[in-house]
Formats: sequence, structure tokens, C-alpha cells
Amino acid sequence: MDRFIDALVGEIAEMAVIDYLHRNGKYAVSAVDKRAPNPDPGHDIHVRNLNNEIVRCSVKSSISALKSSPEDILSTFSPAFNQEEPREFNIQVYFYYTLFSAPRYVVPSLSKGLITGWFSREALQGALYVPYPNAIQRRRAEVKLKDIQPMSELLEQLT
Repeated sequence: MDRFIDALVGEIAEMAVIDYLHRNGKYAVSAVDKRAPNPDPGHDIHVRNLNNEIVRCSVKSSISALKSSPEDILSTFSPAFNQEEPREFNIQVYFYYTLFSAPRYVVPSLSKGLITGWFSREALQGALYVPYPNAIQRRRAEVKLKDIQPMSELLEQLT
């Protein structure tokens, strides 16, 4: 079930980012072959930079079950990119459950999701990467989401 939810959240995040960019007059298309038998090459969408070149953009999604306010999420969590994944543009989407208040949200929902912002390839390549504090066998950039660049600044980089 966890793998299904991870895949679902990734699809929702990709769709939300594409929708956001389209609503702001920017080019964005999915770069993922939905019928492919193997995982995608680490980027989810194609966008156009200021030179009108198509470039790769990674969209990472995460879920929080214990933090349910945007402020808590931004001050607590780090982006989910590892050292091998930075693309030209890297967007983090965070979903959160509300387990302890009414109405309870216990499945991923756009109404309980944040497109937190973006990091450039250079910002992520220059970051220190540390192990996750739990049993996950991957590393993460040692920066907090509160330091992420706002999506309004990404819009200035795209056509």
C-alpha cells in the first residue's frame, strides 16, 4: 500500500505543478512515459527556460502525518532530492494529513498540499548531503524547506 500511495502522491504532485505553471502562462509538459516498465530518469516535467530551451524539472513529493501546518512543514523538513537527482529546476511538493483534527484527512489531497517552492541545480549541488534520521537508505540535502525559493521566482525563469 505504501508504494501505491507514493506513486499516487507523485502523480498528484506532477499534475499540480503542471497546472500551476499553466495557470501562470508557462510551458510545462510531463516528461514521464506512464506506460514504461521502469522508473523515469529522475525528472518529471519539461519546462522552457528564458532562452526558450526545453529543460528538465524534477518534482519531488513527500507526506507528513504529524505536521499539518505549512509553517511546521517548512521549518521542520528538508527537500527530498538526493545528490544524483538535481535538474535545472527542482520543485518540492508536500502533502499533509490531519489525523488529529476534524475533518480528518488520511489520504493525499490537493486541498492538503503545498507546492513549497524550488531549488536550482546549483543550490542542491552545493548542499551538504546527510543520511535521513530514520532507516531510509538514501541521503538528503541538509537544508530546510523554509530556505526554498518561492514559486514566483521560478516563474521569472520560465517562458
